[in-house]
Amino acid sequence: GIIGGIYAVTTETIASVTNTIKNCKNDKDATISHDKWTNTNGGGMGGVLGCHSADKTITAVINIESCINNATVKKIGQGIQGDFHVAGIAGSFYTPTNVTGNITSCKNYGAVSVDNANYSHSRWSYVGGIIGHFGCNGKVESCENHGNVTCTRFSSSDGTKRMGGIVGNADNKTYTNCKNYGTIKEASKSNAVDIGGIIGRSNSD
Repeated sequence: GIIGGIYAVTTETIASVTNTIKNCKNDKDATISHDKWTNTNGGGMGGVLGCHSADKTITAVINIESCINNATVKKIGQGIQGDFHVAGIAGSFYTPTNVTGNITSCKNYGAVSVDNANYSHSRWSYVGGIIGHFGCNGKVESCENHGNVTCTRFSSSDGTKRMGGIVGNADNKTYTNCKNYGTIKEASKSNAVDIGGIIGRSNSD
């Protein structure tokens, strides 16, 4: 389950490649619904890019520059067993540390929401105004989020959520001149929830 307003998936299969998504705008709302789906690979959903992935042996760069999302990005349903990450610009940079990801001068105006109704699997949901999960080296620079970021959980075993106005969860990143104007809201019964106006949680080696 991977959905992007401009690209669903970007990837590299050869070394020293640079992928760039630039000056794109998405105005079309997107909703993904999972009902009793058991794909343990999870997925990603973004107003511009759903997910970026690369082989562990590849050295490459992915750039998203000067892109705008005006649309609502929403994930609903109970069935997914894998991790699922949602954001206004990019759902996930789910890549090894030999790949560099950069998001610069991007703006999100759309609402971003995850509604895990009756979710019964202990997995992860990273949700952000700009990017949900940032799993490689790189930077987020001069980005703005104007959309509300909302998560709803109805099950006590519904994994861990990390929510941020700019980034939900990140590793080894640099953040410069980013602004969040949206409301960050989470409603749950239990389990860990990390919420930040800019970053939900930042991890470093």
